Order: sequence, then C-alpha cells, then structure tokens
Amino acid sequence: MSGARRLAEEMRFSFDGDPATGENHFQPAVRLLLTDVDSKRALLRPLPDAHTIWELVLHLTTWKRYISARLRGETPEVTAEMDWQSVGDTNEAAWQHAVNDLFAAQDELLTLVRSVTESDLYQPARGGTLQRYSFLNGIMQHDNYHGGQIAILKKARLE
Repeated sequence: MSGARRLAEEMRFSFDGDPATGENHFQPAVRLLLTDVDSKRALLRPLPDAHTIWELVLHLTTWKRYISARLRGETPEVTAEMDWQSVGDTNEAAWQHAVNDLFAAQDELLTLVRSVTESDLYQPARGGTLQRYSFLNGIMQHDNYHGGQIAILKKARLE
C-alpha cells in the first residue's frame, strides 16, 4: 500500500471510526459523534465562550475544502468569516445539509489523497513550503481536536 493510500486510510479511520462498529478507541470519530445530534442540540452553547457543534461542523468543512483545493494545486485563502462562519438557517434541513456537506468534503478529500503520488506526498503543494504529508496529518489532527470539543459539548450539562 502506498504512503498516500495508507494515510488516506488513517484519515478515514480517524474521522469515521471502524467500518464494522463505527468506534475509534483512540479519539472521538467525528462522523460517529454527529449521528445523534439534531439541529437544536447543534445550536446549544453549554459553555459560554465555546463554539457550538454547528459552528464546529462548518469550521471543519471549511478546512477540508481548503486542503482539497491545495491538493488540486490551487492556492485558496481562508478569511476570518470563512474560518468561523455564522450559522444561517437553523432548521433541521439546514443542519442536515451542513453535516452532509462535511461528510462530502471528507469523502472528496480522501479521494484526492488516494490520488497523490508517492513522490508528491513529500513535496510542497504549489505556492507552499509544507509537505503535503504534513498538512494532511495536520487536517487529521484538526479533526481529532475538534472531535474532542464536540464530544465535550455533547456531555456538557445545561443548567
């Protein structure tokens, strides 16, 4: 298995968990964490200075799309408004759209990672200095970090 395919599998496992059980015993798998979250829960702010689950989903999507663009050779910029987007419509359909968009961004990213050649994996993307391997590991760590935040927000009690 090539390094890119192995990395894609690690990224998939980190985000989705085990295909048979959906579990990941090392960190919260984002896809699993979101399965029982509805729009009302996604909008709650049990910790006053923390982002909501919905805001985290939008943030994760932005950065997955950014990394995908970098793999395609583009040099996008992420503005502050794009980085932490405001939630627009707050109904259940809008929430499901946000979640499905995150899952589609993940699937697109994995497809692109699997297509990276072994030699390109250890070279910077156009316009950058960081090896593709490094920023792909970074997005996986980003998922894990924010997955942990989602897990904490789900457990937080509302008083």
